[in-house]
Amino acid sequence: MNRIRRRPAPRTDSGSASPKTVSQTIRRANVAAPSGDQYEIRHGVQLVVIAEVDAGLRSYMLGERRVLDGYGPEEMCTGARGQSMIPWPNRIRGGTYTWAGKESQLDLSELEKLGAIHGLTRWAPWRYLEGSAHSAAFGHVLHACPGWGWVLDCRLRYTLDTDGLTVCTRATNRSGTACPYATGAHPYLSVPTPMIDTADCQVPGAVYLPVDAAGFPTGRRLVDGTSYDLREPQSLGDRHIDVWRIPSFGAKSMAGPRSGSLTVRDRPSLSGSATPILMRRSSPATHSPKRTGGVPVWVGSR
Repeated sequence: MNRIRRRPAPRTDSGSASPKTVSQTIRRANVAAPSGDQYEIRHGVQLVVIAEVDAGLRSYMLGERRVLDGYGPEEMCTGARGQSMIPWPNRIRGGTYTWAGKESQLDLSELEKLGAIHGLTRWAPWRYLEGSAHSAAFGHVLHACPGWGWVLDCRLRYTLDTDGLTVCTRATNRSGTACPYATGAHPYLSVPTPMIDTADCQVPGAVYLPVDAAGFPTGRRLVDGTSYDLREPQSLGDRHIDVWRIPSFGAKSMAGPRSGSLTVRDRPSLSGSATPILMRRSSPATHSPKRTGGVPVWVGSR
């Protein structure tokens, strides 16, 4: 039987209490949680748990209500739920890309599709930097590795307040040359319906990126006149969505400090509505009994 042991919270230089660290233990034997140390932040009835691995958003509760379809302290993260994707989201076909006239080969992290998926930081341990009872900041330095020749100083900060949860992502290029860079977040919103088909959803994207059978983007198209047009709130129904939606799209480079932020606000009056920037819906057949009602959301820079 598992039980939770709480350790005294460390203190920041300012003297404010930092997030509680939750350790998972098993009777007669100490074992580490698959996602590392767990950090809690609270504000009123809101409770967020952040995992050491990827500084991932493991759980977000509003009282007894699950805002996110996360995972437990005894589980390994599945489906990238709650993870951040640095220095690229989505897949790179064959793990091969060209930057500044040089071709690079990444390790294939999705062998069945022969692709490199969701960046290089999502399975790395992140360092707790500072925080309070309602805020926590984490850092990770992405050093050069096969297929990636730069150094990124990455930061994630989670903050709870009366508006809900704000997640701020910052990455600084510590190399001498510009590098390719993109980021995204992958929380799964949880709606209070048995299936997500009856949930209302609004996505402000005017452009979507169609994908092939392996999930690689094949171009860009306007959502006008398609089932992907969710610019006005409407029921998801039986539509199957597995594409990116974006207000604008273009290659980005990072020659110096860049930052972006994502704000997720809980509005109980919407009865399960969600307003993500980018959205993907899994088909009902992919849901296990514990995963019904989850809406995967990808969020990228605007």
